Amino acid sequence: MSDLTTEQVTRNTPNPNGIGGFADNPDNINHGGRPKNAQRYGYWLQFFKDMKVSDFETYSTIKPEGDMYLAESQAYKCMQSVSNDYKLWSIVADRTEGKASQNTDLGMQNEIKNEIHFVNFVPRPKVNNRHISGNGEL
Repeated sequence: MSDLTTEQVTRNTPNPNGIGGFADNPDNINHGGRPKNAQRYGYWLQFFKDMKVSDFETYSTIKPEGDMYLAESQAYKCMQSVSNDYKLWSIVADRTEGKASQNTDLGMQNEIKNEIHFVNFVPRPKVNNRHISGNGEL
């Protein structure tokens, strides 16, 4: 056996000047861990849902579709079609405000309840106070 040991390798710092990162660019920090609001579909649904009708109708003239984020554009198109479709409006409301809680009664108050009975229960053997599994291993 050899008495040789590994030598310490000098550390190569990838950024020796320390320029960049969150200390120099605090606007890049995302504290919540979620995507920025401009990239979230749910944010834009809520944004358009909270607008006045007159503001919503003039939004596309203020910001043309080519300047919109994809999520913003899709939410805008969705909200344009929502006014004629109640089912779609309920889906948008569920997404932005949360789905209402629903209770389900299965109607089993008078039904016979199933019971589990162990018949001919044989305990597993022990070796040194440890159970043996089905395949013979401890």
